[in-house]
Amino acid sequence: LGDEAAVDLQLFEAEAAQEPEVQIEASDEDTAQVAPAEADMIAEGAPVEPPPVGDEGEADLETLLTGLAPVLDPEIYVYVQLPKADEFIGLFPLMLFNEAEGVTGIVPLSKAEAASVDYQFECRRITLTVHSALHAVGLISTVSEALEDAEIPCNVVSAFHHDHIFVPAGREDDALAAINQLNS
Repeated sequence: LGDEAAVDLQLFEAEAAQEPEVQIEASDEDTAQVAPAEADMIAEGAPVEPPPVGDEGEADLETLLTGLAPVLDPEIYVYVQLPKADEFIGLFPLMLFNEAEGVTGIVPLSKAEAASVDYQFECRRITLTVHSALHAVGLISTVSEALEDAEIPCNVVSAFHHDHIFVPAGREDDALAAINQLNS
């Protein structure tokens, strides 16, 4: 690792050690949006076991669409841009991305307001709990098209196991309905 990347990694590890574990409590309405076995685990507050790291996930589009099982995160998030990654300490970002213009982070609205940082796009996160392969073709374009048809803007983050769709706060129910139409 280069010096800058090593510093970023150290900062991330330090912040992760400080962050309290978040328990998502789901209502009956929320658990109706996910697969029955996972709904039971979420409702009971049980941690969801990740697939093994060697498991590449599903790549078949039809299988992915039938297993989307979207889950709505109760938190409101915002996009923040700061000059350097170390300025995100205390903001507990879900994601950081380095661009030529600065570092973009997706952070809880409450943290951004408490730190008095400028932000944009108050949004809600919908996690597609199907374990999608990073090389899967068509999932994001299909979901994006469904949201486009419903006139719902979205920003997508693909992580190792799942895809996360960020939609405007206040449009999350419409977004969930559009996504759930894909597997019916």
